[in-house]
Amino acid sequence: MKKRIHIMIIVITLLLSSTISFGSTNLTDVKSTDWFMPTISKLIKLGGIQGYPDRSFKPNNPMTKAEFVKTLVTSLGQSESSKTSSHWASGYIAKAESLKLLTDKLVNLDQPISRSEAADIAANALTYLKEICEANADSISKVSTKGIMTGYPDGSFKGENSLTRAEASTVIIRLLDKEMRSISV
Repeated sequence: MKKRIHIMIIVITLLLSSTISFGSTNLTDVKSTDWFMPTISKLIKLGGIQGYPDRSFKPNNPMTKAEFVKTLVTSLGQSESSKTSSHWASGYIAKAESLKLLTDKLVNLDQPISRSEAADIAANALTYLKEICEANADSISKVSTKGIMTGYPDGSFKGENSLTRAEASTVIIRLLDKEMRSISV
């Protein structure tokens, strides 16, 4: 009996460690030296995002509005609400609305999320996390001041640009972990 328990513990440990290893270090298109590796690795461990079945992450692919909301809601430890439409992410959108992460109705859920839209949602998440209380502060200013979205090396924010998967992972981890707020996005 004790031998079976020991074997089960070893098997479970091996299975869990291989999953974490796959998720954090064995992505075929992510190197340990990539600027976003710490955030992607942490977000994968939180269960907020995952790679593709081919073991790629595609960090430079745009992230859709639906994917961003799902990733944020999941990373906050929340489950999706009841679906309100046939869209795969409608339950996550409903949950985000109930948490007051969305101030406007999101449309075109399968379109890339812009940096400005992500800043609005991230600013609302900061309020949800009770990290800031400034009532009429601008969303971009909030997330910039807090080091959640820091812009580009030339000093621009480029709010109309699509947010990539790497950038989105970084934004969400910076919301959740203050120590990760020093890498530029």
